[in-house]
Parts: sequence; C-alpha cells; structure tokens
Amino acid sequence: MSKKFLMRSWILLFIAMILFTGCSQQSASTKGDGKVTIKFSVAEYDSKIKPEMQDMIKRFEKENPNIKVKLLVSNWNDYHDRLVTWVTGNQAPDIANLSGLWIGEFKDMDAIKPIDSYANKDLLNTFVQTPLNSFKGSNGKLTGLPFFLDPRVLYYRKDLFEKNHLQAPKTWDELYNDAKILTSSDVYGFGVGGKYPNVMTGFEYFYFNSDQAVSSKHFGPHNKLLFNSQQGVDSLAYLNKLVKDGLTNPNPNAIEWENGVQPIFQSGKLAMMITGPWFASMLDQDKKVEYGMVPVPTAKPGMVSKSVMQPDVISVMNDDPSKKAAIGKFLQFMYKPDNRLNFALNHGNIPELTAVLNDPKYNSTENNKFFASLLPNAINKYADAGKYGDQMDHIVTDEIQKVYLQQISPKEALKESAKQVKDLYAN
Repeated sequence: MSKKFLMRSWILLFIAMILFTGCSQQSASTKGDGKVTIKFSVAEYDSKIKPEMQDMIKRFEKENPNIKVKLLVSNWNDYHDRLVTWVTGNQAPDIANLSGLWIGEFKDMDAIKPIDSYANKDLLNTFVQTPLNSFKGSNGKLTGLPFFLDPRVLYYRKDLFEKNHLQAPKTWDELYNDAKILTSSDVYGFGVGGKYPNVMTGFEYFYFNSDQAVSSKHFGPHNKLLFNSQQGVDSLAYLNKLVKDGLTNPNPNAIEWENGVQPIFQSGKLAMMITGPWFASMLDQDKKVEYGMVPVPTAKPGMVSKSVMQPDVISVMNDDPSKKAAIGKFLQFMYKPDNRLNFALNHGNIPELTAVLNDPKYNSTENNKFFASLLPNAINKYADAGKYGDQMDHIVTDEIQKVYLQQISPKEALKESAKQVKDLYAN
C-alpha cells in the first residue's frame, strides 16, 4: 500500500470524524428538522400548573417555530432529588423552576448560570426591583428571576375581634393581649407550628420585626449567625411565652406551621395565625371563616413591618451557546405581563412585574392591593442561605422544638444553633 494512499485515507478519516463530531454537537441542541430544543422543568404547585405551562409553550412555539420546548413537571416531594440526579448525570434542564432555598446548593454544584446573560435589561426593568435584587449573588449577577412571591401576613378572625371589640394587632403586646382575651375552650389564640418545615421561618416573622435596625440577612462575618443576639432571644422568648401561657394550639411540635396550623384556622378554632397569600384564596373558597389581614405585628409601635418571603425562582442551568438565544426568547415570553397575570390569578402568588401589579384585573380586589403593598419592605429569607440552607433550617428547628418543650431557654437554643451553623458553613 502506497504512502500516498495511506495519507489520503487518513485525511478522509479525519474529515469524517469532524463531520461526525459536528453532527453530534448539532443533535445535542437541535432536532433533525433544525429546531433548537430546550428543556423546561417546573414544580407541580397544583393541578392547574401543567395545562397552564403546556398552553404557554404551545403559544410560544407558534411564535417561534424554530424552537421546541420540552416540559418536565415534578411534584414538590421528589423535585429536588430529581434535579440533583439530572445535574449530576449531565441531564440538567436548560431552564428550571427552583425553590429559593436550593439556589446556594445548585450554585455550589456550578449548575446555575448568571441569568443576566439571557434576560436583557428591558425585561429586568419590568420587575419590582426589591424582590429581583434579592436574587443577586455576591458577584452582583442574578441567580434567578422571581417566579412565586409569597409575603406573609397575620390572618385574624374578624368576627371574633368585632364581637370582643378588638382592633387587629399592630404590636407584639397587642397580639399577646388579643390572644389572651380570645383563648377559650373552643378557640386557640395564636397558631404556632414546631414541626419541620417553616419552624425557623415562624421565628423569623418576629425576629425581622423585633427592631427596625435588624439586618435582613442571616450572616455576619465569619459565618456569624446574626439572630444569635438580644433581638433574637427576645423574639424566641416572645413566641415561647405564647406557647407556655397556653395561648396557642396545644403541642406545637406535633404540627407544621402552615399545613398543620392552617386547617385549625379554617375550622374556626384559631383566632390568629401568620401565613402566605394563597391562604386568602383558600378561605374565600371555603366561605366558612370571616377573616381579616394585617402586616405582621412589630415589637414596638411605629415600626415598619417587614414581610418574610420564601420565594421560588426561574433559573438557567445551561450555558450552551447554541441555546442561548432560544433560552432568552423563552424567558422573554414567559414573563410577558399577560402570562404572569394569568399565573398570579390562578395560583395566588404576588406578581413580580410592575405592570401586573398595576393591572386592573389584578388590583381590583382589596386583598391583592394589600399584598402588593408589602413588596417594597419584604425580605427574601433565602437571599443568603447558601448551600447549607436546608441543613441550617433543621438545626434551628431542633433547638426551637426544645424551647417549646421547655427543655432549654431561648438564649441557649440560639447559642447552640449559632455554634452548629458556624461549624456547618465552615466546611
């Protein structure tokens, strides 16, 4: 065999390898018909979410015939673990709906890409800026776009308050006194849950409203847990006093703050509780309880109440250049005001777009106006949770449970929480 023939064979083989590699790379992001395919995963908030997302995708694909969107829907119970499996198996969705609690974890896995590269300034300017900016990382880049905003408020039995000639509480003292007056053999004064999840959040409702100067962050330098402070001790001591004095539902550690306490309020056996905006829709559908809502009470009169949120986001998990334009177009379409208005009306979240907040179809009710007014002072409790946010939640929950059982003091609980959390984040 001649050297010339061998050289020619090697050249042909090299060209074939290049063509094969090119086809393989193309098939990873495009279909045979030339369409770019992107995967979008979303959590199953309720039975409406899947058909709603399917309809949105259908309309998007009609406007963008060269882009195909594959929808992945998971229930919240297994969604986190499925995402981890996809990420570790290099099968991550291009766009994912995440709990804000998971951002630190997935960012640590290098699975979250700065969304600033996909969402242009014109789109970002349409957002309410306070919630949007809470998703900026230490580098100033956005880790996600707000998708489900849920500022917490105090719900109260309007009929009971009127019957007893009481005004809705604005301060801790007023809440305590109202709970004392309204507690009876038929009604508990204030709802408290001590079973994971949301135990730490329940404490934070009061901590973030304990002093106007309290930071909206959890950490100071060197992983110092900021609520291991006098304000933190005062907040947990206040909650424990409600429990110890028999002004709450019995045995708080047996029930969750939201899913456990909400049904007690719905049954009429609870005078007050703190939870999110979806609960108003549930109560409106039940039509069994006459309720009112006010901002979470503050430690002192005249303070501006801060509403705590546990928001969900939309994040980008793929920086493949061949998909960048498609991802950007889909984000732009998803956050069209009409789409987000429909989402807010269907699911009870508070809109993240200024245009939707001002839309007559949304702000035609007093409830919606009330929740919208809370956003400028709302706190994203996940903003600095980092990669161990869930573990921190469990640590603090365990210590608060001991307080509710009267086994340790609030000061001891927060000191021990701070020690364990500092060790956790030092790893």
